[in-house]
Amino acid sequence: PLGVDGFRGAVQLMAGEYEVSEQLNINDDGVVLRGAGSQAVDGTRIIFTSTAPAGETATLIRIGGAGSPSLSSPTAITNGFVGVGATSFTVADVSPYGVGDMIRISRNTNDRWITDLGMDAYGWAADSYPLSYERFITGISGNVIHIDAPIIQTIEDKYGGGQIARYSHPGQVRNIGIEALRFESTYAGDTDEDHGWNAVMISDARDIWVRQVTAQHFAYSCVFVNADSHFVTVEDSAQLDPVSEITGGRRYSFVADDSSYLLFQRNYTRRGRHDFVTHSRTPGPHVFVDSRADQSYSDTGPHHRYAFGGLYDNIMNRAGSGSPSAGRINVQNRRTSGTGHGWAGAQIMVWNSDALGATVDAPLGA
Repeated sequence: PLGVDGFRGAVQLMAGEYEVSEQLNINDDGVVLRGAGSQAVDGTRIIFTSTAPAGETATLIRIGGAGSPSLSSPTAITNGFVGVGATSFTVADVSPYGVGDMIRISRNTNDRWITDLGMDAYGWAADSYPLSYERFITGISGNVIHIDAPIIQTIEDKYGGGQIARYSHPGQVRNIGIEALRFESTYAGDTDEDHGWNAVMISDARDIWVRQVTAQHFAYSCVFVNADSHFVTVEDSAQLDPVSEITGGRRYSFVADDSSYLLFQRNYTRRGRHDFVTHSRTPGPHVFVDSRADQSYSDTGPHHRYAFGGLYDNIMNRAGSGSPSAGRINVQNRRTSGTGHGWAGAQIMVWNSDALGATVDAPLGA
């Protein structure tokens, strides 16, 4: 049963080799899966023998909740301008809210913003770009709401203004850990893609950690944090020698999407492509720190469609062969790359990092 501390206990796998042919799901709170170490000799090796087609179904371990977030009726932010870095703003009515509430802040988007950014040329549509993220209310004074972490995208009337709503996600799973394990995917050939895709995928989850794990030969990622997850730490882990074609949609070693309050630290990759990376509209805070990529086939950084509020601190990227972007750290307008990636990120800081080269650019108003 679930203890008062939010945990049930740990499943301890001793050193040795364990074959697994289908996805393992952790969808209850308070479960820790722990091995005896991620080393190839004398560690705990889970051999994933799936031949499922490429994609999420070929994920070895999925930490996942159920359902979708619930939002209250929205309340308008009444300031004409709220700048990046602000930790307070005024709303039309504070009565639905209290200190400690988790809220979703949404920067609305209109056609003017898309046009001013030049993204209409790449098919961006305003209704696909509400820039939303969660914060906690730390104080209320009059009609002013104070929050725990800064605004990370300017809220302006001319671009549609903004709003808040009380956020809850009762289906999120919590207090789950994966640690001290080695995951290895079997494969049929050097470009085989019908085998392990992700070692660990996290979705609709909160207060999660993955540490001291190694994933070898997985085509996509060691850890993929996805879909309304919060407060996730991934540390001291490695993605080694992916097996796949070397092209788009493969070898994203440590990746975040649609989630925030994320920390990736002291991680290592070898022969990846986009090794420390975010997907579209991924909000901060998200941090990649003290990590290294060797023999990388492409660049590190936000990948497409306006991730915002991220930090790349003490990242080393060493090039392998491949594209001109190999071994670089880039924050830029990717224009027609992919299916119209456009501005990959905004409010992104690259600090104290070492790469073959870097482009650190900012869109209008960022």
